[in-house]
Amino acid sequence: MILHTFKKVKDKKYNKITSKGIEEKEATLGIEVKVNNNHYNFRFNGISSEKAFREALDKIIPLLVSVQSQTIETHEKSIPEIPTFIGTYDEKTCLWVIRERRVKSLKRRLEFPMISLI
Repeated sequence: MILHTFKKVKDKKYNKITSKGIEEKEATLGIEVKVNNNHYNFRFNGISSEKAFREALDKIIPLLVSVQSQTIETHEKSIPEIPTFIGTYDEKTCLWVIRERRVKSLKRRLEFPMISLI
């Protein structure tokens, strides 16, 4: 199923309409995973072939197992809707590159009460 979606989305673009005009953007594909208190977003941007995509997909579970066995805890409490870690696949090294996302500024914005009009 996900391979089929990868083939459909690969090299596709879409138009985003904003108040400033129309922006052309590249369609993206990713997988979000929540393990314990850590939230991961694995992005498949820039993967050029089906073979590389399959390799990247096959390495997600072992990566999550190895990271969780190291019992990495985030320094900040994560916000459920925002990934704590962003993963991008490097085709040259055939490895996932994981970086921690800083959410301090987003927390401040989200702490204000939301007002909804009914």
